[in-house]
Amino acid sequence: VIGSDGKTPDRQITKGGHTYRFACRWAPDSKKLAFHDKQLRLWWCDVKSGKLAQIDASAYGEIDDYQWAPDSKWIAFGKTGPNDLSQVWLYGLDSGKTTAVSSPMHEDFSPSFDPAGKYLYFISRRTFSPQFGNFEFDFQFRATDGIYVATLQDSLRSPVLPLSDEETGEAGGDEGEEDAAAAGSTAKDSKQKGKKSGPEAGRDGDKEADEVPTVKIDLEGIGSRVAQVPVEPGR
Repeated sequence: VIGSDGKTPDRQITKGGHTYRFACRWAPDSKKLAFHDKQLRLWWCDVKSGKLAQIDASAYGEIDDYQWAPDSKWIAFGKTGPNDLSQVWLYGLDSGKTTAVSSPMHEDFSPSFDPAGKYLYFISRRTFSPQFGNFEFDFQFRATDGIYVATLQDSLRSPVLPLSDEETGEAGGDEGEEDAAAAGSTAKDSKQKGKKSGPEAGRDGDKEADEVPTVKIDLEGIGSRVAQVPVEPGR
C-alpha cells in the first residue's frame, strides 16, 4: 500500500507469493483487501497484519467478480462451474464458509449489495425469447440479461413482490376524511418537533451517514428468495 498523502512510507502487505495477484479491492472499513490470483483462487487479507485467508478456488476460471458487503463481513462473488456457467456465492468472514445463492443452471454474475445490506442484486442470463434470424435462418437469443435480487433475511419482504389485485374500497365520507386530516396534521407536527435545526442538525445528519449497517444473512433457503426485478432484459 502507498500513502495518498505522499509522506507515509510504502508498505508490502503480502509475502511469499509465487503467482500473479490481481484486482485488489478495499473493504468499506479500509482494514481488509480482497484479490484473486492466477491459480484461480480468491483471497482476503488483513491490511495491518498481512494475514491471508483463502475464500474459494475454481477449477474452471479466474474468480475476478467479487464485491464487499457494507459492513465488511461478507463477500459476494461469481464462480465458474463445471458447466462453464457462473454462479453467485456468498462468503462470511466470521464463519469462513461459502454458500451458493443462485442456481448453477444459469449464467449469474456481477453481484452487488444494496447500501443498507438487506438485498443482494446480480445479473442473470435466464431470459430466453428466441427470434428467427433474417440471414442465418436459425433462432437467435438477444436480450437475455435481467436484474435479479436475493432477499438476505427470511423475515424481510422482497422489494419486487407483485401488487395485490384486491380492492381497497372507498373512504367513508366526511368523517373519514376528517380523521385522515387530523392524523396527517398530528404526524406532521410530531415530525417538526423531532427535527433539529442549525449546526446540531448537520452533526446528526453526518452521524447517520457514517453509521455502518449490520448485514444479517439467513443462509438457509436463500436461493428460494431470489426474484426478478421488473425491468426489460438487455444484452
